[in-house]
Amino acid sequence: MKKLIIIGSGFGGISLLLNLKKFCKNNKNLEIFLISKTNNFLFTPLLHEAIIDEVSIDNISYSIKELSKEIKNFSFIQDEVENIDFEEKKVFTYQNEYEYDYLVVSVGSEANFYENTQFKDKVFTLKSIKDYEKIKNKLEENKTKNLDIVVVGGGATGVEIIGSLSDVTPKNINLYLFELSDNILNELNNKELSNIAIEKITQKGINIKLLHEIKEINDNSIVSYDKQKDEYLYINTDFIIWTAGIKPSRLINKFDLKKDKKGRVLVDSYLNIPNDPNVFFMGDCAKVDSDEEEYTTAQNAVQQADIVAHNIYAKINFFSFSKKFKYIHQGSLISIGKGFAISDLYGVIFTGYSGWFIWKAIHLLKLINNKNRKDVLFDWIRSFRY
Repeated sequence: MKKLIIIGSGFGGISLLLNLKKFCKNNKNLEIFLISKTNNFLFTPLLHEAIIDEVSIDNISYSIKELSKEIKNFSFIQDEVENIDFEEKKVFTYQNEYEYDYLVVSVGSEANFYENTQFKDKVFTLKSIKDYEKIKNKLEENKTKNLDIVVVGGGATGVEIIGSLSDVTPKNINLYLFELSDNILNELNNKELSNIAIEKITQKGINIKLLHEIKEINDNSIVSYDKQKDEYLYINTDFIIWTAGIKPSRLINKFDLKKDKKGRVLVDSYLNIPNDPNVFFMGDCAKVDSDEEEYTTAQNAVQQADIVAHNIYAKINFFSFSKKFKYIHQGSLISIGKGFAISDLYGVIFTGYSGWFIWKAIHLLKLINNKNRKDVLFDWIRSFRY
């Protein structure tokens, strides 16, 4: 029996498992192991809603151990990978070592502080249940006080969390959104939509600071440099949420593999590393070695997982063909608080309440199973009423 090891339990790893469940339903030739530090899959696109009680955190997370009841020959190993020997075909964790025939690395990304590594212990990030708990506890501890909250990073994650925080009642929060460039939501590549988002954010009383570079973060304040005015800005703050970019997981640094300028492992069009057709890298930690830019998004990881599942199934069944990966951008979904979202579906744009309805509907469909969908729907109905 061939052994497949999957490293990582994000969108890539879990989507791969679900695809293999479909492909290898009655297959007895493949034993699957998934190694991850965390024992759950978190649907991060709804994490900002969990922070303000729009949804329950339990309803957007899923126990990986539950999947072992649904997938034949599957085992979950809760451990952290220390290194990989690609020549000996071994994965080393801090507790054990495992041999493999096929390997898929989908370890995702972490917050990028660029040259300011000292900021790490002074801010909150927004990628895990621990991040949720820290921000949630901070809000609960200070719910009767006036709060000054800074979000650094004007991409989709920053815009969605600050939009949600602006809906928190009572209205005791002063919000600031800092962005290094001259616009927000640059990933949309659409100036008009970015302007619509700026107008909505401003209407919600959020202070937007464009062309500001964060220079210093202290216990109760933040210092930025205004590139346009050539002056420094000092703001008192109770806490800071950092969403200003990502970089591949630090595990990737240990591998002597060819990487791009962002530190992502370069793979071929089949998502294999050079000269090893049985090792796949995918998701935020990988980049197809071509001139085409790829999005570090969930949809990119999910599409890659579909290709990897097919190619592994083809190998164990001795098919003569494998599929090449070609990213298809399906659009973007960005909410800005209750009742407003920008939804781009294959170039068809919806904004406002219609965009918000589409945002809700698509995220509901993307949840991992029917129980999660039902529970989140009831959460939304409850929060809408109250």
